[in-house]
Amino acid sequence: ERFVYNYLKKKLSEQLTNSIIWHANLGDTPGYDISYVDENNDRICIEVKTTAGKLFNNFIMTRNEIKTAENLDNKYKIYLVADCFSKNLKLNILNNPVIDNKFRFEEISFKI
Repeated sequence: ERFVYNYLKKKLSEQLTNSIIWHANLGDTPGYDISYVDENNDRICIEVKTTAGKLFNNFIMTRNEIKTAENLDNKYKIYLVADCFSKNLKLNILNNPVIDNKFRFEEISFKI
């Protein structure tokens, strides 16, 4: 998450960086980790997923994340950070997988 936070600080204009909120760092659980207000005054919400591997074969989303993604439509993004224990982290940005037909969702666990 820190990598993505710093990436946004560098990538976005100074005006937009002032709107970045690292929710997870504050203990908030709105269904995403980081958000910012873009140039259209839309709040863009980012869920960060990480792996120590070189790439992602899959990732897990919680019910809260899925519900939030459904509500936010194209304002919800997944930032995949691979090779997270190396000095050469790899970032891949996905548009909301809930509204993208190329993703397959599989329920894999239940709380009992």
